[in-house]
Amino acid sequence: MRTGGKREGSGRKALDPQGTIVTTIRLTAEQKATFEMLGGGQWLREQLQKVIEGKS
Repeated sequence: MRTGGKREGSGRKALDPQGTIVTTIRLTAEQKATFEMLGGGQWLREQLQKVIEGKS
């Protein structure tokens, strides 16, 4: 039985069915620690969504 290679349904699931993109930002060590403390990527996505919806 083979276990390697491409398989239907394998891999990381998308956060959004429309797809996402990867972006990179530069932070100081202190900024990165604060970012992680606040919740990292999930926190950032929530903040951006609030701005998009006009809740901020």
